[in-house]
Amino acid sequence: MAIIQIMQFDSSSISSEVALEVKIQQISQHHLPEHVTISTKWQEPHIVQVVVERDAASSLDPLTQELDTLLGKLTNSFHVDVNPSPFTSPSPATVDYVEYVTTFFPVSKATPEFRESIVTDFMRFNEIVLTECKEYRIGISIGWSEELDAPEIQGEKAVAFFATTGWKTLAEMDRLMQTEAFAKAQPIVMGWGAPFKMVRIWGCSEQVSG
Repeated sequence: MAIIQIMQFDSSSISSEVALEVKIQQISQHHLPEHVTISTKWQEPHIVQVVVERDAASSLDPLTQELDTLLGKLTNSFHVDVNPSPFTSPSPATVDYVEYVTTFFPVSKATPEFRESIVTDFMRFNEIVLTECKEYRIGISIGWSEELDAPEIQGEKAVAFFATTGWKTLAEMDRLMQTEAFAKAQPIVMGWGAPFKMVRIWGCSEQVSG
């Protein structure tokens, strides 16, 4: 079990990809935990996503403040208890193409029994799709977020089921969705009837070690 912090920054005020890379290189090494990735979203390249493996007792305030200054305004931040860590071999968080799927549930519904059933469903889904993508997928990590405010859930707090998947190529991500295995497995997770977000991180995922 590990804890990761997901942070997103709006870098639209930075003039170019080269300028953004310069900003990333300016981050102070002494603020960085051992495992960090800094990447951009495929759909929205001005959004920089930072994933940090952290200690429960440690404060990320110095790092967050510095990133907010260098990369742009912090727009989202939450932590997830994951198993295994996405930084543990085969390290899905550190490859060039990473897919993050966040599924939101009302906190009142997310009892321990409910969470266990969601994990069981997901493992069934995973077992089916793995028949099509075993050669192209680079690890998977799943977990549950802290309680958070989510516009997808009205009237109460939410919790999120979070899955991190590494891929060899972007094309293989898309190809999987056209297969019979995916068509067979998809009703398992769609049957949750829950809102979800998919974020694809691409390009040279910048791994920084302190």
